[in-house]
This record gives sequence, structure tokens and C-alpha cells, in this order.
Amino acid sequence: MIKKKILYRIYYIIFIPLLISINVVALDNNDKTTNSLYIATYYSPTISVIKNFKIGEHDNNTKNVFAHKIDVLVNSSSKDNFTINDPKFKYKNNLLSAFHGAIGYSMAGPRVELEIGYERFAAASQQTNYNIYALSRESTMQDKKYVTVTIDNISTVSLIINACYDFINTSTSPYICTGIGGNFVRITQDSEVPKFSYKMKIGTTFKLTPEISMVIGGFYHKIFGNKYKYLPVDYPVTLDSAPQYSNACAEFDFSYFGGEVGIRFAFL
Repeated sequence: MIKKKILYRIYYIIFIPLLISINVVALDNNDKTTNSLYIATYYSPTISVIKNFKIGEHDNNTKNVFAHKIDVLVNSSSKDNFTINDPKFKYKNNLLSAFHGAIGYSMAGPRVELEIGYERFAAASQQTNYNIYALSRESTMQDKKYVTVTIDNISTVSLIINACYDFINTSTSPYICTGIGGNFVRITQDSEVPKFSYKMKIGTTFKLTPEISMVIGGFYHKIFGNKYKYLPVDYPVTLDSAPQYSNACAEFDFSYFGGEVGIRFAFL
């Protein structure tokens, strides 16, 4: 229900100004503009779509996953603390720490830009367990038969090349962009997995001065592939079977979408 309300708000923020600006463009599209270099910064509240999350040791060594129960002090070396079988992996939306920046070149209609973004989706609060998970080599927890991972959040840095088109007008210009690039996805500590991705944007630019414009729009960002290999693991106990040293592999579908409000500075 909350996500539906957010979607409605994004719809009204993005598409009503867009429709108004398209009508304005239809009335007056004779103004001449010049080519310009620009930089832009955006605040981009984002809704995460993280589905079908699962994690285990590489080479299918994991038989089951258990979460550390919350009613005791954290002690990963005690197998008795991992009692939550088949834990749920859920992540919040990113409404506060979502910022993007771009540098680009506008050619009185066509526009190309290099965009960098940061997203951080914190693990949803659990009533039963901490965000520490035992990857057990047996179907039940046994001593010296597991490694652990800690997943407090899933964060990503994206680098995208966008090809855009501005429907130029004197003061209000709708735009559409499509881009391709890559993301560096962090799941566990010190794990940055590179992935290909694409992005689509639509919105409206409101010219405040010849050099400064306000941007209101929305975007969809999709990451290709659902496997994230060679994630570092922790060894709270000494393993009594090979391999003595291992890593983890996570699988999940990852995309996100949201709105963006920002300022663009042109160097005329």
C-alpha cells in the first residue's frame, strides 16, 4: 500500500509537468539555442526491486542457511545462536542517501552525458534475527561445519552513458534518455561485483536563467545478470572439512526506479 502511494506521487510529479511542457513546446518551438557543456546534480529517492534472494558457498557446498537469533549477544562461533531456518532477505527503499551527478554536452536537442549514481538499500528490520547468516554445509547446524556472512545492506555505484533528446522550448523542455553502463554492487563487506546495466529516464527541464535549469523526472535502472560470485565470508570456527577457505555466491534479481529533482548548470 505504501509503495502504491509513492508510485502515485511519482506519477503526478513527473507526468503532469511533462504533459504541460509538451503543450508549451507545441505552441512555441522556434527559439534558437546554442550548444553547451553542463553539469547536473540530482536528489533521487528510489524504490528497490530485489527479488528471489539466496546465498550459499561457492560450488554448492551449502545445504542450508540459518540466521543469528536476536535475543542473545552476537557470538558467531556458537552454532546454537543460529536457529532461524530459511530467513527472509528484505531490503528498504532508498529515500535519503540517493544522489546522482552528471556531466554532459547539449546540442540544441540531442544530448549526451556521463552519469554517476549511488544507491544504498538497508536490510529491513527483523524481529527474530540479526543480519548475520550461517552458510551450513549440513542440513542442520553442526559445529565446524559453517561459514558466515553479514549483509547489512546492498549498495551500488553506477556509471552510465546516457543518450538524450530535449524537446527544446524557451522555458520548459521535456526530455527522454536511454543509457547503458555498469554497476559495482556491494553485498558483503569488501565485495564489489561489476555488472552491466541499463537506464531509462523521462522528465521535464524548467529553465530558470540562461545558465541554470531545474530538472524533474523519473527513471528505471536494471542490472543484467543475477549471480554475484566470489563474495568474502567469515570463519568464526575452524572448518573440519575441505575446502578450508571458501567464498560465497548470491543470486537475486536487482532493479530500482524512482524520481529525480535536480539542478543543471550550463556553460554557454
